[in-house]
Amino acid sequence: MNDQQFSNVLLGLLAASRAHYLWFHGAHHVTRGVGFEGDHKLYAKIYETYLAEYDAAAEKAIAAVGERIADPITVTGAAQQMLSGMPSPTSMAATGIAAAGLTLTRSFISRLEKTRADLNAGNRLSLGMDNFLAQAADDHETFVYKLGQRVKVNEAR
Repeated sequence: MNDQQFSNVLLGLLAASRAHYLWFHGAHHVTRGVGFEGDHKLYAKIYETYLAEYDAAAEKAIAAVGERIADPITVTGAAQQMLSGMPSPTSMAATGIAAAGLTLTRSFISRLEKTRADLNAGNRLSLGMDNFLAQAADDHETFVYKLGQRVKVNEAR
């Protein structure tokens, strides 16, 4: 893996983190209905996790390739492209927001797994980055569980 490919993988991770943060922050504000309080708190926990992970990922990326990797204009532009392919939570009912959030969370875990595989294949996976990616996947797998429980409707016990 050359330096440009390495930077592209790191930029993709930063942009995905930022895009998902923005989506869940928006969902936090527009959720409504009977489950509002629980959804509002869950989405806050999720977007706060993305924010913390973005900070950690940006610091690791800067240490690896330099400060330009965290340029807010570049990262935001890439995040905007990702966001444009995501459904808007403003046009959904509460369970639809949760279902879309579940799909997005699963896709973010896939991004983490692909990032790890790409960095490993390119001999660019540091022990710290490996740990970071594993912890992020662990955190988001918890959100898959919670969002999965949220979208279940009227199931018999």
